[in-house]
Amino acid sequence: HREGARPAQAASLYQRYWDRGGRETVPVLGWAQACLDLGEPERMVPAFECMSAAGELTTTMLTHWAHAYEKLGQPDRALRCLVTVIEHTPADPEAYFNCGDLMYRVEAYADAARVYRQGLRFRPDNAEIWLRMGTCMYRTGSLQGAKTCFEQSLVLQPGNVEVRNNLAHVTRLQTEAGLEMATLA
Repeated sequence: HREGARPAQAASLYQRYWDRGGRETVPVLGWAQACLDLGEPERMVPAFECMSAAGELTTTMLTHWAHAYEKLGQPDRALRCLVTVIEHTPADPEAYFNCGDLMYRVEAYADAARVYRQGLRFRPDNAEIWLRMGTCMYRTGSLQGAKTCFEQSLVLQPGNVEVRNNLAHVTRLQTEAGLEMATLA
């Protein structure tokens, strides 16, 4: 469907291909993307389950299925797909970043920070992930951890206004907390 076919037409064509017994990876991925583009991820679940049972899933397919399950409101299934991707490609930072992003969206901030950190072992130069990890640290109450992540992100992307604002906010909170502790002493 990348060559100009509308998602609805593409999804219908891929559906017919599947119904006739077609199981090649590229058309199934096309079907998955067309269904996602249409906002109808439930249409591709039968293909996922069949290919999963046959042990024919690739990491790309698992990533597509994860997005579909998330859109269907099934983050646990989506997470299982992404964890499987990590297990099959443990040196792929994007696998960790995708998993961390899902954890962030379901507000599992401590887990997201842990998974982002694992991905940063392979791509320590990713300013966006340092920012996301800093946000996770902030949301779990770790101001110093957040500050460290924001500082690293700023080193990698000095002009990023969002990072500068986050760093200033965390620094201000730390200062205020220090002043409160001093008045209690």
